[in-house]
Amino acid sequence: MMEMHEIKEKSIHFRKKLLEDRAKVNYQNEYDRIRGALAHSVVPVQTKRTIEQRMKDLETLGAFAVQNLK
Repeated sequence: MMEMHEIKEKSIHFRKKLLEDRAKVNYQNEYDRIRGALAHSVVPVQTKRTIEQRMKDLETLGAFAVQNLK
C-alpha cells in the first residue's frame, strides 16, 4: 500500500515539473519573439511600451535574455 502511495506521489511531482517546464519554455519563446519584433521592425511608441512591459512580465515569470550565444 505504501509503495502505491509513493508511486502516485512521484507521478504527481513529475507531472507538475513537466507543466512548469513547458510554461517556462512558452514564456521564453514569447520573450524571444517579442525581442525579435522590437529589434527588426518599426512599431508605434504605445505598442513599444506595451511590448516592453510584457517583456518585463515574462522576465519575472522565468524568461531570460541570452546574450552573445555562440
